[in-house]
Amino acid sequence: MTLEIKRIFDGGPLRYVSDIRQNNYWTAQGNGQYRGPYVCDDCRQTAVGVYRVAGEAKKNTAKWICRACYELIRSPGKRKKA
Repeated sequence: MTLEIKRIFDGGPLRYVSDIRQNNYWTAQGNGQYRGPYVCDDCRQTAVGVYRVAGEAKKNTAKWICRACYELIRSPGKRKKA
């Protein structure tokens, strides 16, 4: 059994991918693999959903982050660079 974290498409969000279905919430990918939960680019924790945050325009470095990391960016006084 392989369980790894991959980008589903170029510039897309990270997700768990496995060749064995881990539970009923994992969806079939079509190539014999299954997709699991999203993974935050910042904290590397699993998330129900992720937000796309633009990075540096010249480098085209967008990140996909969880709600908690998104709130840290958006909250005054707790700001950090995306």
